[in-house]
This record gives sequence, structure tokens and C-alpha cells, in this order.
Amino acid sequence: MREVRSRASWWRLATVALILISGMGIYASAPRLGGFLGIRAGALFTRSTDRGASLNGVTFPGPLRVRGTQLVTPAGDPVQLFGTTRVRLDTTWDGSCQGDHWYTVADFTAMRAWHFNSVRLGISPVLWENRANVCPTGAQAYRQYVREAILHAEQAGLYVILTQFLTEPFTDSGGDCLTETLHGGAQYPLPARADSVALWTDLATSYKDDPHVLFDLFNEPYLSGMPSASAAWALWKWGGSLTIDQPPAGTCGAAAGRRYDAWGMQAMVTWVNRLAPDRVVLVGGLERAGSLWGLTHGYALTGTNLVYAIHAYAPRPCCDDLNEVVQRYPVLATEFGDAATGTADVRQPPGDSPARTPSRYNLAVMNYFHQYGVGFLNYSWCVCDNLPGGAFNWGIITDRSGGPSAYGWDTYAWLRDWFTSPLAQGGAGMP
Repeated sequence: MREVRSRASWWRLATVALILISGMGIYASAPRLGGFLGIRAGALFTRSTDRGASLNGVTFPGPLRVRGTQLVTPAGDPVQLFGTTRVRLDTTWDGSCQGDHWYTVADFTAMRAWHFNSVRLGISPVLWENRANVCPTGAQAYRQYVREAILHAEQAGLYVILTQFLTEPFTDSGGDCLTETLHGGAQYPLPARADSVALWTDLATSYKDDPHVLFDLFNEPYLSGMPSASAAWALWKWGGSLTIDQPPAGTCGAAAGRRYDAWGMQAMVTWVNRLAPDRVVLVGGLERAGSLWGLTHGYALTGTNLVYAIHAYAPRPCCDDLNEVVQRYPVLATEFGDAATGTADVRQPPGDSPARTPSRYNLAVMNYFHQYGVGFLNYSWCVCDNLPGGAFNWGIITDRSGGPSAYGWDTYAWLRDWFTSPLAQGGAGMP
């Protein structure tokens, strides 16, 4: 069991005891006994507030704010987000610029059976601007499709986290550059100022008054070839001229040594805060959002309604290195999972029954974050069985209706058992 430090109170000690009692063979996590709002089947966001909103028969507890280390409602009740990521809307995918078309109200409602109350949507600045006319129906059609996806998710009772997954710092034509554009961009180390400013200006302006939208500024920042950790975190925070050391394969920046103007995280937060001061803003750390080391070493950001995003993937240890961070800063685990090599599901061979020994890593991650009131979102909501080169199947579902896959079973069962537990039904941590 992870050490719980000075912030612990009697209910934290109860949390630790319950987790220890549950053992690794039981999916249900011990609760954080602090009145966190969640969802139970058939009763999504049932506690309303004066500033709450009703949409399609679903009552949200109101716009989220940051208070201390927590997300809270206007009434001051802490909220813990559980959810997943919808991929493919950030790429041209089948050439339509409409992802895999799984963005209806019914598609998002299927997530409620998992007790999710939030979903991340990846957005591409390349498609947003329709560079090189990659979208056959134009930029406005792509933007309208994004708007409809957001509305449908909200109608299903989900908070929507908009995320810039890709960026395209170079505008060369032909060859790998054209391939990159046709893919909607690539995972460069930091967002390019050239396309990210325009995207976030539009998104922040368009959704500044939507109480159910949160902004996740850049999916997975990373830097390599830096002289020191401090130099890397300084560039992450302040931005500037970035020399590509390990370029993404098959992209416009494939020639190492190319440079581009990277938009620093502090400038991004300041910009979005100015345009949409009431919206929550999430920022991921370095090592593809796997590290928040810089926060406790002089590189924390300043801003309002600011939350730090963490991606927790095996084999990276979790989560003792976060103890100080989660006690000082608001954090949301926007991705997590257990795949040792990224090429095979190390927990369960194909065809095995879901009734099996769960991933110790996944259980440790979910239990750890839950005891601190940190929400978590698994990656990703898709049937990802057609990936090239035998790539790892990151899909947590087996079909469009939301049946859990072997990879997704840990999350599904953990949330099911927690939200149907006597403590949850009795009201601890529930609306």
C-alpha cells in the first residue's frame, strides 16, 4: 500500500484500511470518504444546485471550478471525473474527417453503463483549418461535426474534455509532409505556435460559456536531447525555438535538426484563461505527460482553474513519485493502462474469460488516485482491432454498445463494484 502522508485524516486512514482489506483480487476500490460527487446507474448527477443545468433530462451539478487541489461544483462539492478518450476525430481516418462516426447520443450514452461522467475528444488543428483541403467537405463541416459530437456527449450526461492531440509545425508540400497533413498532424514534442494559437483561440472563444466543457491543451508533451531536466522543463513552460532531436517517423520533421517555434505551456494557459476564464484548463507534463517532476522543482504554472494531467502507463512505476504533487496541486489522470511493450496485452491472452486475475498495475493506479480524489480516464473507447503492424489493441470495448474488452475489464469492474458497493449506495462519495 502506498504511503499516505501528512494530509491524511481519519477518513484517509479508513480508505487505506479498506483498500488493504479488499486485496488485489477484488476490483472495488475503497472510497475517499469526503463527499465526492460521482454517478451511479440511473442517477447521474442527481444533486442539483442553483447554478446547475439540465440537458436532455440529465442534471449536471453546474460548471466545474478548481478549489485547492480539487474540482468542485458551484456549491463547493468535490467532483471526481471518471471517463475515457474517443480517438479518431483528430485524424482524417476514412477520408471523411468524421472519425469512425461513433459520436451519436447513443454512442456516448453507452459510456454511462461504465459509470463514466466525462469523455476526452481529440481535435486536430490541421483538420480545423482544413490544410491542403484534406477534409472533402471543408473546415466548417469538420467544426460542425466537432460541435455535434460535443453536444451529443453533453446530452448523454458527460463533461467533455477537448484535447489537441497533434500539431503540424511545418507547411512544406509533398512527400512526408503531405502524408503528415493527411493524417491530421503528428505527435511533435510541443505544440507549434503556428497552428495551436489559432485552434485554441477558436475553441476557447466558442466554448467559453459552455459549463460542461474543459480544455486539455496538448496531449503528450515530451523533449529529448536536452542538456538537463531543468532545461527541458524550462522549454516546456516558456516555449521558444525547439530543435527536433528524435522526430516522429514518416513526418515532415523527419530530418533531425529542424527547428520550429514551440508554444510554451504558460503562454497557452494565460491565453486560454484570458479568452475563457471560467473554464477548467488541463496541462500535461513531460515524458508524454508521464511526469510532473517540474511542478516541485520550480516550473509550476500560474493561472486560474488550472489542473495538471498525468498519463500513468506500465512499466513506469506508479505512484509514489506523485505523493507531493497530488497533495499540492489539482491533478487528473487523463490516461492510464498496462501494456509492457505496447505490442501485446500482457494481462490476458485473446479468448480468455474476463473472470481472471486483474492487472496489479491498473488496480494500484485506480486505488491510488481515488484515495486522493483524483479522477481517471482509461484509454481508449474504440474497437481498435485493425491497427497496423500488430500494434497493441488499446480499445477498452469489444463492440459499439460498450461491452468491455479484456483490456478494459479492470476499469469496468472497478467502477461497477465501487458504484454498487454498500458504501456508495449509502451515500459516501455519491450525490
